[in-house]
Amino acid sequence: MPQTTEDILAAIESDNIAIISDMLKNLITTHKLNEGGEQKQLYERYKQSVEGVPVLTKDYENWEKVHKFLPNDFYGDIVDLKTGYMGNAIIVEVDKDAEGRDAQMDFLIAFGKEENTTDQNSELVKTAAISGKSYRLLFVREGEAKIMNLEPWETVVYYDASMLMPEAAMRYFTIEEQEGDGMQRRHRVEWYDDKMITYYRESTGGDYVKDTSQPREGDFAGTGEQPHFFDGVPIVEFLNNKEGLAEPRKAINLIDAYDDIMSSAASEVEQLRMSYMWLRGMGMVVDPELEDQMRQTGILPIPEGGDAGFIGKDLGGAAGFVETIMGEIRRNIYSFSKSIDLSNDMGGDMRVIGWQVALLRLEMSSQVTERKFTKSYRDQYRMLTTFWAGNDRTDIDPLTLGYVFTRKFPKDVDMEIDTLVKGMGVLPLETVYSLMSFIENPKELAEKFLEERPEMASIDQALTDAESSLE
Repeated sequence: MPQTTEDILAAIESDNIAIISDMLKNLITTHKLNEGGEQKQLYERYKQSVEGVPVLTKDYENWEKVHKFLPNDFYGDIVDLKTGYMGNAIIVEVDKDAEGRDAQMDFLIAFGKEENTTDQNSELVKTAAISGKSYRLLFVREGEAKIMNLEPWETVVYYDASMLMPEAAMRYFTIEEQEGDGMQRRHRVEWYDDKMITYYRESTGGDYVKDTSQPREGDFAGTGEQPHFFDGVPIVEFLNNKEGLAEPRKAINLIDAYDDIMSSAASEVEQLRMSYMWLRGMGMVVDPELEDQMRQTGILPIPEGGDAGFIGKDLGGAAGFVETIMGEIRRNIYSFSKSIDLSNDMGGDMRVIGWQVALLRLEMSSQVTERKFTKSYRDQYRMLTTFWAGNDRTDIDPLTLGYVFTRKFPKDVDMEIDTLVKGMGVLPLETVYSLMSFIENPKELAEKFLEERPEMASIDQALTDAESSLE
């Protein structure tokens, strides 16, 4: 019977190490057998590893024949396209009316550079696309807040009954340690609640005990626990979509079918299975001597009265059927994954607007992910700003923060400039700028424009008020 969050927290609060050990065993085993195991398998598929792609380990009864194993990296292509399209710089900005905005923006920019957030945010998008969700850990080092992405197959967040508020989180991983004359892999567990981190290790007997080798320094050194200094559970979950499904998850069976058909067709060609040799009146034994002679000369000696020939397979209808079904499978793979096949020949003269229409499925998927990520960024920065304020770093109201996601979208700049000119003075400046694909931060550019053209400020404010009244 699955353990509820209430059961899990009650076990932790019991302070009974035997109960806690049984609970951790159950949680880790359950995660590995279910969500965590599937996420790890999907990651192996993305890497095109032998254990991750079914066609690479497909078993055949007769190994004397040629059997090609040809994986087609649809999974990686779909994930990388989503990452390249959506996983670009995510701009965190303070509302223009916030007091002390300039200093706060400088602080956020410095934090972003220090933590390399552009790369880390891109990896969040990629991991979520691969496995359906990704995680980020907030931690403190030398008095400064830091961020680190975690592997989803090693991380679990436990929510309250409403599934809205995280109550606890577990991160588990394996390390090699000396045991007798050899090395053994043992689990390590980090358990997070809203105040503390508790460390556990797997003993030689397979039980879990508090790891008193952690933390290594500070006031709590050697106690097996320490405060994490954040107001809340410092592991933040980032969902690819509400269901936590990987981007190509619905098309996995189609991808495997495509691999199987491609591999079988290539095997037919490689071993000349499209035709079979027949012999008549040969009356000979194919022994090693004859085989060596045939390898050297490429000639099969035929005795008097003997004959040889080939029977060809009539694949005329089959070839067309195979081509048709492979084309349909390929189209469905990209359609069900909300992606686009960039290898399609669009005729060379397809206008940018045509590409934008073709990218609608990918854009819709990205918008879903963006909404889920925005919620997670709010949770992340709520804890970060509370930490910064409590340690006299900066005082930022998290409700004044906005998050701008940029896209790698095909641009028809001439047409967009024409739209921009027509929209000026008719719509609020920020609204017009937001329609331009080549403008990454409409709010910042609108503010800069109004600083340089103060006579436009009153007009723009009136348009903004009019737009707001229609909402």
